[in-house]
Amino acid sequence: MRHFLNMITIALLCLLSGCIRQKLEDCPPLRIRLEVKDKNYFNIDPVETVTGLDHRVDENLPFSSYIGSLYYVLYRQGETAPCMVQHLYETQEELATHELLFPQELPFGEYTLVVWGNMDTEQGIEFDGLPYTYRLHGEHREGYDVYMGSLSLTYNEVNADHVLPLERVKGKLLIEVVDMPGEVSKSHKEVDHLYEQVNAQWQYTGSGEVLTEERWKKGIHNIMTDTYLSPTDEQTDSQVRVTFVPGEETQPPLPQPAAAKIRMKRNEITVLRYVYDADTDGFDIYLLINDGWTLIHDMDIEE
Repeated sequence: MRHFLNMITIALLCLLSGCIRQKLEDCPPLRIRLEVKDKNYFNIDPVETVTGLDHRVDENLPFSSYIGSLYYVLYRQGETAPCMVQHLYETQEELATHELLFPQELPFGEYTLVVWGNMDTEQGIEFDGLPYTYRLHGEHREGYDVYMGSLSLTYNEVNADHVLPLERVKGKLLIEVVDMPGEVSKSHKEVDHLYEQVNAQWQYTGSGEVLTEERWKKGIHNIMTDTYLSPTDEQTDSQVRVTFVPGEETQPPLPQPAAAKIRMKRNEITVLRYVYDADTDGFDIYLLINDGWTLIHDMDIEE
């Protein structure tokens, strides 16, 4: 489905800074085809085979099955103010790609297009000069499984059609807890040393933490959580701290696992497995590395 822009008013900003063509009917409009590059995580196959906690998705689904919303801006190269802004809208694409068709009044020239996708709100998109920046974990929250793409292009009579692949900006952390000795009412998770923002040039900056809380149904002794997290910053490893809250007031305190060191990466799944050991009244913590489990005890995780 084509997404047509009724941009006559907004396009005036571009027209004021560019030449006006004499015969608009003879000029092809700027057309951008958006593609989904990261349909599956890089390491989805070993995660599925070894853990069964996540599964490969069909790569022949419609565009909207991977990216449910879009927001984009177009600006002329050499200028700071965008000349076109399309606010967040839902995709209802039944085709494999999503087409952006810009007004025929748009002048020829050099442009940059920045696209963000798969968010529920525009909160987090920040513009303080170029390039655009997205805040990945505002207020220490998980946020969304965000996609981004940026394209510098030439628009003229022979360069009117372009392709822009969209890529995932975060990774995913899966945590499985096995054989919990008591009933859990909720769990808390803290992950630190995560990048705070990424700009349209794929530069990650800042460092922060994400805090989550999960509530569990009565009688649950095995737990699985998944969390979208930005990559670990360059300073050090991320530390994962998990705490469990008992389900009954009369229940004795639950054992609490030690902190685990990990390195989150873009479009990769990190898997931790906590197995309760009755002999020590503690947890053995395993990290999935390549296609096997590794017992970790404050070990450093290499790149």
